[in-house]
Amino acid sequence: MASEPALLFRGMSARLKCAAAFGSLGFVALALAADVEAARPPSGLERAAITQALPAWFRAYPVGCVWLIIRVSTNGRYAFVAEGLSNPRRDPCVKYAFNGFWVLKRQVGRWKVIFNGSAGLPCALSVPRDLRVPGGCSHSP
Repeated sequence: MASEPALLFRGMSARLKCAAAFGSLGFVALALAADVEAARPPSGLERAAITQALPAWFRAYPVGCVWLIIRVSTNGRYAFVAEGLSNPRRDPCVKYAFNGFWVLKRQVGRWKVIFNGSAGLPCALSVPRDLRVPGGCSHSP
């Protein structure tokens, strides 16, 4: 009789392992399906044009201090740009840290900044959701 509970748990363990495996596969499939509608990295030409559209004061930041996080919407008309800080605790880089981001729109062959801030992107700008702007958009009161 002492072996009966062990058989019960062994069978249950196998079922749980099987459920976990199928659950994991389902999660991966769901993540991949959701990523189909996600923004994409910019091409080399897009990256150069988007960077050129950013304010001159930002483009003057030291290359070793900041790097750009850039996403382009699936329709290719909008871009999200945020700053990554390479050396946040070392001078001179610490003075370049900020938590804002830019949203740009491609208009007549060039990129133009349509929003700069850290929250409160107006929904009226019609920025696609696939760009995954932090905080989404907000309606004005």
